Order: sequence, then C-alpha cells, then structure tokens
Amino acid sequence: MPLRDCIEKRLFAVFKQTPSLRLYRSLTSINLDSDRSVDELFKVLQDVAGDSPDNLVAALDIYIFDVDFSRMVELLEKYLHLLRPRDMVTLQCAAAMLSETPHRQLALSIFESELADSFQAIYVAVRTSFSRIEEDSNKAELMEILKLKSGSPGRKSRIDSWVEKVFSSSNDSMGPMAFAAMMMGLPVVPGSEEGDDSDVLNYVDLDRNDPDFDDLRDEFRPDLKARFDGWVQLGQNGITGGKLILMKLYTKAIDLMPYLRSHDVVNEMVAR
Repeated sequence: MPLRDCIEKRLFAVFKQTPSLRLYRSLTSINLDSDRSVDELFKVLQDVAGDSPDNLVAALDIYIFDVDFSRMVELLEKYLHLLRPRDMVTLQCAAAMLSETPHRQLALSIFESELADSFQAIYVAVRTSFSRIEEDSNKAELMEILKLKSGSPGRKSRIDSWVEKVFSSSNDSMGPMAFAAMMMGLPVVPGSEEGDDSDVLNYVDLDRNDPDFDDLRDEFRPDLKARFDGWVQLGQNGITGGKLILMKLYTKAIDLMPYLRSHDVVNEMVAR
C-alpha cells in the first residue's frame, strides 16, 4: 500500500504537468476510490486544459474515452483555436461523437470550418507551386484543353506545355525563412533563400519520430492529404449532414480549380 501510494502521487504530479489519456487510465486503475480519483483528475484538466495544445488534446482524448459530452463541448467552445493540424484525429473523433447528440450543430460547424480550412491549405499550396495558374491566358488555355476528348491527338502535348507555363521554378518563390526575414524588415541576400530553406528542411527530416520537430513538420512538411481525407471520410460516413457540406465544397473546388475535372491534367501537375 505505501508503495502504491508513492507511485500514485508521482503519477499524479506528472499528470498535472503533462496530462495524457495513458496516465489517466493508469491513475484510475490503481486508485481504490476510482470516483474520487476521476474527480481529482478532472479538476486538474479543468485548470490546465487551455494552457497548451498538448494539454487540450489530452483533455479531449480523456473526455472522449469517458464519453463526457458536456466537458468536450466546453473545451471546444473555449479553446478550439489552439488545435493544430496534427491534432485533427482527436478533433474528428470529438465531432463524430457530438454529431449523435443534441450538440450536433456544433459538430457540423466544426466539420464545415475545418473542411474548408483544409481545402484552402491545399489551394494555397497549389498556387505556391503553380504561381502562373491564375493568369488569364493560362486559364483560357486550360479551358480549351478541357474541351478536348481524353486521349485525343495533341491533348497530352498541350497539357505538358500548359503545366510548364504555370509551374513555379524554385527561383520564383521566396523560401519561408527568407519570407519571415522580409516580414521582420531584415535584408534578404539574393540567392540565400534556397540555403536557408534547405537548412530548415534538414532539421525536419532529421528524425521523423522526434516530437521536438513536430512544429517544424507542421510548418514545412504538412500532411495536407491526410488531414483533408480525414474530414472527407467523416463527412461521408460519420456525421449527419456531412454529405451536403461536401457537395458544396466540391462545387467551390471545381470553380476555383477547374483542372480538377481532368485526371490527366492533375496527374501531370502532381508529377511536376
């Protein structure tokens, strides 16, 4: 018993600094009075959940595990803005659960907002890689290409030529470090952008399992596809009313990115 008390006190002290679902389950399993233990842990979460994104994710994971809808709603209404792209799995689980409760409207609001934000991130990434894609002449050429039948003579060569015109070379865009320097009013030496950017990306790729580099990975190696696909899957299968929102986004996507209508155009852009 004394040994168990010492272990419990130590785990509780760690939980107050870095809460997690794993610690929560450990503490509730070793405490003889589980109800009292849960109350104490929930008091800690109430105090620290909004202190950092990691604490918020841990609190949401615990409330999801305990199916505590009211506390989930309270956290999302107060601190939703703290969540990062890599926290989307937790947020998607919370939205899916809330969609089956009287809090369905909140779940739909979160779903629609995050889906739109995910799409916007992809749109910006495409515009960054293909900076001339919105020029009138290139937009007109794309519409002419889309009128050609798939596999028709000359279509592939016109697609290749069009992608070449709209593609951004590495020298056309400013690296993120150079852009940050410019925003702070620091002089940017010509030709230094690529080196600065490469240095940052070397840190990102140094150790893919090191959580210390998660923020850098979010910034420089964002998994846009996984994030977007997660929300799409939730809309198709996990949330009532999600399919209608998906159709609205599809209409908007086709309007902003007409090349999505053609697989061969998209494949060539991806290959580039």
